[in-house]
Amino acid sequence: MHTWNTYYTGNVEQYRALAKTLVKSDQDVLEVGCSFGETTKILAKKARRVVAVDHSKTVLSDTADISNLHTHVSFHQVDTRDTARIQSLMAKPHWIFIDIGGDAPAGRVADTAFRLLQIYATQINETTGVSQIRPSFRGIVIRCFELSLLNLNPAGVTQISEKKSTHYLRAPSSLASFYHYAGSPDKYDRIFAARLLPDLKIPPLGQSRQEFFKIIDRLSEDASFKVRFLTRQWRAADEGLSAESSHSAEITQGKH
Repeated sequence: MHTWNTYYTGNVEQYRALAKTLVKSDQDVLEVGCSFGETTKILAKKARRVVAVDHSKTVLSDTADISNLHTHVSFHQVDTRDTARIQSLMAKPHWIFIDIGGDAPAGRVADTAFRLLQIYATQINETTGVSQIRPSFRGIVIRCFELSLLNLNPAGVTQISEKKSTHYLRAPSSLASFYHYAGSPDKYDRIFAARLLPDLKIPPLGQSRQEFFKIIDRLSEDASFKVRFLTRQWRAADEGLSAESSHSAEITQGKH
């Protein structure tokens, strides 16, 4: 039985390395989230045809040189939710590459992948009327930090061979994970740490709690705007809850 492969990575260099090694000269590629076309240039040297799409008209304005140099490459401004439009641009890709931002939430990336897989990975058998994997479909490559944390192998890339639809899971959150990623020099690690905050159980009073909020203070002033935004957003919500809890406690005490 034919199967297809899913590759996750959070690293742009690994994502582009997969573009170099997986795609063959007789294959067509749909690239979702092409941005300024850096990965597209790699795919252009490997694939028979490349359709590159992005929601931003601004970034696509700088891709004319690539399409002029590689006539088998085309760029299009498309909302990824418009699957009918995407399918009209490329009917049967062998590979799908998705990079809508390495720090994009796993749910958003998974939703994009799922919609594309629904139209590209399967077909209806004309004899049996049963849905089956399209024989020419080779797989999907996804750049998403959160999804790449599922089961990283030593190379930093998760490869999953699928016979049925892919299920995406978010990595479990814990204080240990938070401390690990919050202290990383990589901004995507720190963004992930900030995304973990709403699911964490804050340490009780004592030194561990003080250490926790020292990290929060540091993330609140992080060099990355997204880290600062997510941390401050969580802190505002937490302080609101703390004030509400304190008020409720005062009311309860007043009743005794």
